[in-house]
Amino acid sequence: MFDHFEALPEAAIPVTLVRGEFLVAEAIPQGMDIELRLHRSGGEPLVVTDTQTGGDGTEVLVFFCDRDFRGKVVFRAHPDTYGQDATCRVTLARTSDIPEETSRTLAEASRLGSAGGHTGQEGPEGQPGPTIAQYRELLARLETLDHPLAARLAMPLWRELGRRASQSPETRALARSSLAKSLALARTCANDALVLELLSECGEAARAVAPLEARAWFQEALDLAKVHGWMRRTAIAHNDLGTLLHSLGDIHEALYHFHHALEYHERRGPSREKAIILYNLGRAYTWLGLSRDAVPYLVQARDIHAAQGNGRSMANTHTILGTAYSQARDYDSAEQSLLAAIALRKKQGNVLQLGVLWDHLGSAYLLKGDSEAAAPHFRKAWQTFSRLGREDFAAITALNLANVHLERDRPDQALVFVRRGLDTLARRSASVPLAQAHYLHADAQFRLGRHEEARESIATAIDLVERLGRKGYSLNTELPLFASRHQYFELAAAIFLASHHEHPDRGYRERAYSFVERGLARTTVRRIAQPPEFHPATPEKRALAAELLEAEDRYGSSRAAGSDEWFGSAEEAERLRLLHRYRILTERDAKNQRTQAAETSRFGPEQARRLLRRDDLLVTYHLNARSPAVWVVGRDVFEVHPLPLSVAELEVEVARFMDLLRDGKNLSGAARLSRQAQRLGSALLKPIAEHLRSPRRLYVVRHRFLHYVPFEALEHPVLGRGPLIEKHVVAYVPSASTLAALRERHSAVRPAMRRGALILADPVYGDSDPRCRVKASPGRTSASKRADPSSETKLPRLPQSRREGQAIRDHLGEEAVVLTGFAANREALMRREGDYHLLHLAAHGRIDATQPEFSSLILSRRDERGRRTPGTLPAFQIEHLRMRADLVVLSGCQTALGAPFAGEGLLGLTRAFFTSGSRSVVVSQIQVDDFATAELMITFYGHLFGDGPAHMDAALALAQAKRDFRAKPRFASPYFWSGFVLFGDGLLREDPE
Repeated sequence: MFDHFEALPEAAIPVTLVRGEFLVAEAIPQGMDIELRLHRSGGEPLVVTDTQTGGDGTEVLVFFCDRDFRGKVVFRAHPDTYGQDATCRVTLARTSDIPEETSRTLAEASRLGSAGGHTGQEGPEGQPGPTIAQYRELLARLETLDHPLAARLAMPLWRELGRRASQSPETRALARSSLAKSLALARTCANDALVLELLSECGEAARAVAPLEARAWFQEALDLAKVHGWMRRTAIAHNDLGTLLHSLGDIHEALYHFHHALEYHERRGPSREKAIILYNLGRAYTWLGLSRDAVPYLVQARDIHAAQGNGRSMANTHTILGTAYSQARDYDSAEQSLLAAIALRKKQGNVLQLGVLWDHLGSAYLLKGDSEAAAPHFRKAWQTFSRLGREDFAAITALNLANVHLERDRPDQALVFVRRGLDTLARRSASVPLAQAHYLHADAQFRLGRHEEARESIATAIDLVERLGRKGYSLNTELPLFASRHQYFELAAAIFLASHHEHPDRGYRERAYSFVERGLARTTVRRIAQPPEFHPATPEKRALAAELLEAEDRYGSSRAAGSDEWFGSAEEAERLRLLHRYRILTERDAKNQRTQAAETSRFGPEQARRLLRRDDLLVTYHLNARSPAVWVVGRDVFEVHPLPLSVAELEVEVARFMDLLRDGKNLSGAARLSRQAQRLGSALLKPIAEHLRSPRRLYVVRHRFLHYVPFEALEHPVLGRGPLIEKHVVAYVPSASTLAALRERHSAVRPAMRRGALILADPVYGDSDPRCRVKASPGRTSASKRADPSSETKLPRLPQSRREGQAIRDHLGEEAVVLTGFAANREALMRREGDYHLLHLAAHGRIDATQPEFSSLILSRRDERGRRTPGTLPAFQIEHLRMRADLVVLSGCQTALGAPFAGEGLLGLTRAFFTSGSRSVVVSQIQVDDFATAELMITFYGHLFGDGPAHMDAALALAQAKRDFRAKPRFASPYFWSGFVLFGDGLLREDPE
């Protein structure tokens, strides 16, 4: 059949064709762009058959000759975006004599495919393009022909029919069936590049009406692109899947695909495709409330669109960027972005989007606290949506107007707008805005004193939020979700507590306490409740974890080298990119291995009582702006007391106390510190003084800025002079349900045999350390303070920490493994995974207040030859260690600190060790002195491993060590002993109660 063949990047060849002959052009390799043009001698082009340029790939191009032709054929192959050379194979084929009608049908199909296939709705020279009816009539005729070319010519026609039909909602079913037929024909041509394009188009056609079918098409396209190694098409398929999953609400799965799509474009210059992916990433992170992650992607997308003059895309990006800036409380930048978007939309004449932007701008002003500036923008948006008949948009703006009236303390006017929004949203079943509407309705009713209506509305709002969490939200997703919805539980607690004062015998106090618990440490509880095999070691995850750890090491090296350019550097950008992928992969694994996490929705005072022994008290501080209170639960006690100061007043007192405590080494400030401890103690402890007359073990649940306060340093409200630690043992828990989850896991996962202790102390950090064989760098000296290493070039040695390890060895003998100096390194720790009674790590810590996964312990960074070795042990790596311990002690500086999240507390190293399987953790809240820390630890272990009442009771042993310290004049200041606190229950033995 083939009697002519050429394979060249570009050529113009004279040709003579007779009726019944046809030309076939194919790209080599598949996926390249090609053009095929025929010119009659001495005239204009007879027909143009080409593809879109830019590396999109192509079908096989066909020209059927229905009458004699003399002229030339011009064919051209375009390189793809890699710059790879391409060629075009052109084949001249003949068929035997065919009937006139068949010839006309084949020629018409050839011309129609050429005219409509790649030039939109117009045919050659601007003539109107063929209609849907013309395509269907011609395809019906082609199906009746018994000719080898009929199916090949039908394939692009079915494709174009599908494209045309997809432009109208009434013909979407025709679009899906037409594209499916084109795909079926393409599969017979052995042209996978064409199959890949059609898979994507089938997915687009099904996206709105059959999302699960669309997902299957996009997934097949992704798999096919990977098989052939077509990186650009792989990126497109990832982006297609990501946008579909985002529309389905599966944001973390969407992020997984967006990040993979971006990998291809990171190695290339700016392009429209890259800008779209960056926009999708930023939009997804904004939706999750992770504005700090969203902004860099959106800024890059904005700059690319600006350089290319794409006004519509710029407006979209400015809109989302304004929302992200508002979330990040950068209100000036938010206003600037939203005003830029408004200017662009005005030029485009897009009235609906203008209304959306007025609403967003009002929200930015409202978040800023400027309700006066917000109101007129919301009214503009409301009028716009009402004029357009878009009640769905108007309902959202109604809620914002209700917020404005609540800010002005006009609950009756707020109710008018809330009810308008509720009616529409209830009909549309919009979960998130409907929950917000019920929340605002509850708030307004509560302010009007209508507690029954408020209770009903807030219960409905929380139920909607909880159901949203169960529809695919897991550990990483829940963090921003529950951090942003923490206000729901705060309002519920306030409403039910006020109802209790009206009706003390109806159980409203118990329900109020349950709402307090439900709003605290939700993600921490769920992490603790996962089984030991929660983190599956899939090959993909192992590889990514190793890559992330290497990126963190490179980032640490850039800081250790003393460079001033580490912030915003390539190393930092790479570690953040990999962290995002790691979070997403962890999210996917969590879905695949989902378990029944500890349920807090029914956790009330009865469940809390079961956690406590006779002399224990669970003291929960809840700094609700409406009614700050302290809850007390004991075996025979359940009370709630209002705090005497407002939240704002308490924050001032806490700041003063912590400033004086951090400067507590200065004896001249001792009197002021004592007076401030008395003032703060009176505010926080005096309301429960009646329960502090006899010795107690206090499990303290802190809230908001109280997470920074060591309560044992506050003055005892009954003793008069003297701190709380003199009479009571203090341990901290993120919530009562966290304590329950820790104990439940300990009883369910009990190793057959635990080792004694593993101790790492006195690591080697730099060339200035005399233990290094490399000559010390000038100007670097050791220090006696365990400083927070904000500059890792000056990490001081911790020589006194060797004494801590020796003290443990003295008590436990051969059961204690002590690694010091060069041996106190990360690899040595990871090689000794297992179960221990005690894990003691005397090393510097580095706290990341924005990305808690990067909070780290810093172990030895030099080997015996003075060579640099990785020493950073980040929180994400700690979480996946197979190293459960009854007690973990981190005797470095400020290891208790972390990234603050509403309702969750400070996320950092403590939660990482809880997640890995530890039962109790001792950490420091302030900078600590090296020598004093060693003395305190030696005293602590003397009580812990001694024969006294504190034997194997870490909470009591730490309390007694602090009392011993206070008795020494040199260490009497709380600065020396109050910094170390214990999280968990503190027991290294079984509790008979």
